[in-house]
Amino acid sequence: WAAVGVACAMGFMTKGFLAWALPVIIALPYMLCQRRLAELLRFGPLAVLIAVTVCLPWALAIHQQEPDYWRYFFWHEHIRRFAGDNAQHAQPWWFYIPLLVAACVPWALLLPVTLKQAWQEKSHPDIAFLLLWLLLPLWF
Repeated sequence: WAAVGVACAMGFMTKGFLAWALPVIIALPYMLCQRRLAELLRFGPLAVLIAVTVCLPWALAIHQQEPDYWRYFFWHEHIRRFAGDNAQHAQPWWFYIPLLVAACVPWALLLPVTLKQAWQEKSHPDIAFLLLWLLLPLWF
C-alpha cells in the first residue's frame, strides 16, 4: 500500500489527478468483486496519506515560486480540459488500440488467444485484476 501511495504521488506530479483516478477506478471494482472492501478501507487511507506526504513539498515549492499555478493546474489542466468541447479527444476512444497492437508486433499476435484464455479464467483474482487494469482505463 505504501508503494501504491508513492506511485500515485509520482504520477500526480507528472500527470495530475488522473494518476489518482485510474488506480481508484481499477482497485475499487476489483476489491468489491474480491470481497476485500474492508482491506481497501483499512489500508487505502495509508496510500492516500503517503501520496499527499510525498507531493506536499513539491506542491508548496511550486506555490512559492508561482502562486497562480494551482488555479491554472486545477481549472485549465483538469476541469476545462476534460469537461470542455476541446477535451483533447479528437479521435474516437478506440483510436489507439490498432496503434498499440501495431507497436507491439510480434507479441500482439498472441493477444487474441491470451484475451480469450483470460476471459475464460476471469474468476481467478489475478486475471480479473489484469482485465480491469486493461479495460477500465480505455473506458475512462
